[in-house]
Amino acid sequence: MPEREIELPQLVDDVELSSISFFELSAVRSENRSEGTSSAGGSEELEPVYFLHTAFRDDGAGFRIRIRTEVQAEIGSIVSDIAIEYDLTSLVPAQIDQTLMFAFVNEVAAMSLVPYIRQSIADITLRVFGASLMMPLVRRGQMTFLPSTDETS
Repeated sequence: MPEREIELPQLVDDVELSSISFFELSAVRSENRSEGTSSAGGSEELEPVYFLHTAFRDDGAGFRIRIRTEVQAEIGSIVSDIAIEYDLTSLVPAQIDQTLMFAFVNEVAAMSLVPYIRQSIADITLRVFGASLMMPLVRRGQMTFLPSTDETS
């Protein structure tokens, strides 16, 4: 008898947040910008580019969702690469197909990571550029990942 297909509400109920960690956080000032001419706090419109990586843990007890954010601005370049890790309480990775994983990423994990991405970019740009760059508002559904964009699921 085939197992019943797992749906998003069941996955959400089954997971527990285990950790949030950084893989990379960096900012590099453009060579053509001098120390005293920072315009980081200005009105330059930022267009972040997001990359997704998902992976199940080797122990079968959970999974990691990693979002790498890259921003190219006149003043320099910024990278914030953050992962959120979840423990499974009763489900096993074999029950979570790619469609379900991407639904979870888009509906739960991405919105959980956005505040960390925003704060990390504001912090690192304040230190490197002398003023915080503010990420544009990310509304639900604006940051959507499709299975074809996952680099190594």
